[in-house]
Amino acid sequence: MTFENWIARQAQRSDQVGELARALASIDPSNYRPPRRKFDEHKKWADLITRHGTWEQVRAFNRAWKEFTRIQEKAVKPH
Repeated sequence: MTFENWIARQAQRSDQVGELARALASIDPSNYRPPRRKFDEHKKWADLITRHGTWEQVRAFNRAWKEFTRIQEKAVKPH
């Protein structure tokens, strides 16, 4: 799962992550290409949000990214 897919599913939340998801719904991230050869999903989203978002959205992104990576790590770990 990508962050883009995950954050889109968070739009119904009533916290700052939900507010961020709703704000990002109007942005097409495919138009944004970070100037790097190696794809870095975190850098792509961090750059996009720090350039176009508010400080509250930056803080919400940091919280959302931590939650997203925890979920990703749990999905990878064997039971």
